[in-house]
Amino acid sequence: MTTVAEIAEEIAGEFGENYSGDSDIADQYDKWVIQAARYIFRSAPWFFANEQDTINLIAGTRVYALSSTVASVKVITYSGATNPITYAEADLIVEHNNDLYATGTPRHFYYEGLGSSQEVEIGLWPVPNAAFVTAQSTLTALVHNRPPSLNSGTTLDMPPEYVDLLHNYVRGMTKLTDGDTQTAQAMYAQFVQEVGVLNNRALSKRGSGSEMPAAAKKVTVAQAPESVGS
Repeated sequence: MTTVAEIAEEIAGEFGENYSGDSDIADQYDKWVIQAARYIFRSAPWFFANEQDTINLIAGTRVYALSSTVASVKVITYSGATNPITYAEADLIVEHNNDLYATGTPRHFYYEGLGSSQEVEIGLWPVPNAAFVTAQSTLTALVHNRPPSLNSGTTLDMPPEYVDLLHNYVRGMTKLTDGDTQTAQAMYAQFVQEVGVLNNRALSKRGSGSEMPAAAKKVTVAQAPESVGS
């Protein structure tokens, strides 16, 4: 793993640029690396899949705020669970059960909205009752986290083949600043294509389920509100 600045300095050196001695040059190359990394992270959300978040239960409480890093929830489970707690739309729960506030052992979760700090809030149905909370004081949510905020000091935790593509993107941007728009556009198109190839290859490997918790293999990922992680 390496930082944005380290990658930017290495690429700048390829073009004979004085990264460490010229702040304008450093800022420009940092910006290009960040642009490329941001594109990769947003096109490959599985980078942040299979993370976990803990939900501390309170009997009779319907809505729970997740950690600020969470973008969406895949499934929720707990020790001894026969079946995971899966996603369902609140409207469908009401349509089929007539009561969003029924209590018992939770079987579904739904998105309630965003909290005051833009954290994802979910509701549980049925609302956990005292007997369930006594037996299970916490739940474990398998989640997708938001891509990290990026700056020159950010460590880019991505496979080396993606780091190589960062280099290719920046090389294309140098062509743009030299006025060679046609070459820059071609290199950008190649960058997008190669990111797609790597994503498809990674998703095909993950499709076997070998790296995915057992409870998550059978469910469809539910999407949080669109403003999350944007």
